[in-house]
Amino acid sequence: MVRALADGITLVRLLGLPLFVYLLVWRHDWLIAFLLIRVLACLDSVDGYVARRFNRVTKLGAALAPLTDRLTVVTLVAALVVTGVLPPWLAVLVLLRDLLPIAVVGVFSRLGRPLPICRVPVTRIGKLPTRALLVGLPFLLFARAGLPGRPVLQAER
Repeated sequence: MVRALADGITLVRLLGLPLFVYLLVWRHDWLIAFLLIRVLACLDSVDGYVARRFNRVTKLGAALAPLTDRLTVVTLVAALVVTGVLPPWLAVLVLLRDLLPIAVVGVFSRLGRPLPICRVPVTRIGKLPTRALLVGLPFLLFARAGLPGRPVLQAER
């Protein structure tokens, strides 16, 4: 039961992304989208904690959790660009950290050279940039929600 719980939480995180896009891009429900992305970001810590605490780390979870982290950041940034909240040039800078490894793999495969595969363990320090993005970027949605405190969060152009 516990083994499936951590992977189930990761799956919920993954399946919550289309709902987030719908709420933000089509309904422009800034507050609910903000709350949902915050819950999905918090579940990132929960799934890892459950897996480690009960010694139920699975190969599926070890592969799916980091992929879901990346997909969450990419989805959030893309939705912010589509809704006009984040300029595209800033989105490119934010996503560069995730796009560079993909580009390296593409270059190696084009050259026909084997990619030196090395397993890099996930560390708390390595997760800090992702967590910082998942904490900070959603506040751009909160600033659009029309709640008290909005002028403090909204930058003037």
